[in-house]
Formats: sequence, C-alpha cells, structure tokens
Amino acid sequence: MAINNFQIIGHVGNDPKLHYFENSEKISIQFSVAISKKWKTATGELKEQTTWVRCTRYTKTHELAKYIKKGDRIYLEGEAQATAYIKDGKAIPQLEMLVNKIEFLSIKPIGSTLPAPSDIPPTGNEEDDLPF
Repeated sequence: MAINNFQIIGHVGNDPKLHYFENSEKISIQFSVAISKKWKTATGELKEQTTWVRCTRYTKTHELAKYIKKGDRIYLEGEAQATAYIKDGKAIPQLEMLVNKIEFLSIKPIGSTLPAPSDIPPTGNEEDDLPF
C-alpha cells in the first residue's frame, strides 16, 4: 500500500490558465503556489526560502478558475508529482500537485460581497472531477 497525500498553504503566484482537452469535457486549471519558510540564523539574520509548486486541478467547468487570483492565500490537498522541464538544454526539476481539494483562506476586503451559495466553488473530492 502507498500513500501520496500532499498538503500545502501558500499564496497563488499567477492567475490560472485553462486548458481544454480535445474530444473531452475535462478542463485543467493550472496555477502556481509559493510556499515560504522564514527563520533567523544564529547571528540573528532573517532568512527566507520560497518553494514553488505547480498545481493542476481537473474539472468539467471553468467556474473554479474565476475564484483563484494571484496573491490569494490558499489551502490545497492532492497528490505530489516530481517532474522536470527543459531550459537552455538542461532538465529543471519541478514539484507538481494534482489538486483534489481547495480552500480559500484570503479574507475579503470590507464592503465586498461574498459569493452566493450557487457561486461557491467545489472544494471536496468530487467523483466526476478526477482525470481517471
């Protein structure tokens, strides 16, 4: 038995990109999330390390994408995947997440309206929302 459960809290790094699959009703929503870690060294110097995670959510509707905005604080659960891309002839490793749960943690500004119940994006493990 194997377990691949990846959980992160971070900030969305870019507005999502949609990819429509030919001959399919599935859509992928892709965006990146920054996970930052801060600490002080023995000399008291403040250090920060940021890890970027490329996130993909498969769905049948593009509605979820309108709720994901650059800068939003977000909680994600899914499966971790290690991939790579080629840049200047070199393979660059990349951490990816196949997202199956999303929770929005950003606080809305005063005076903004919350989405109506019919506008709230799915956040659970919808059976028809997985690519397989």
